[in-house]
Amino acid sequence: MMELLGKMPRKIAIAGSRSKDFFDRYGGLKRIRRLKFWPLDRLLADKYKFPESDAREFAEFLNPLLDFAPEKRPTAAQCLQHPWLNEAE
Repeated sequence: MMELLGKMPRKIAIAGSRSKDFFDRYGGLKRIRRLKFWPLDRLLADKYKFPESDAREFAEFLNPLLDFAPEKRPTAAQCLQHPWLNEAE
């Protein structure tokens, strides 16, 4: 997820019961030094061969669902209002 979304907020990284196994006190990964940042729209287009516009639109729908902070994620009702789900209507 960090390769898709960027660095995890420190507050979230160190909050878990086993976070000390995976993160240092600054919220950085302990055992992985280099991550290849690959935004979701690029991943969909480059690896999965989505057309550029489809990749962008689908990523705009998915990115908020993947937010590290659960309280920032949209509700199911909010997701149902997203233009990506309502395009075909």
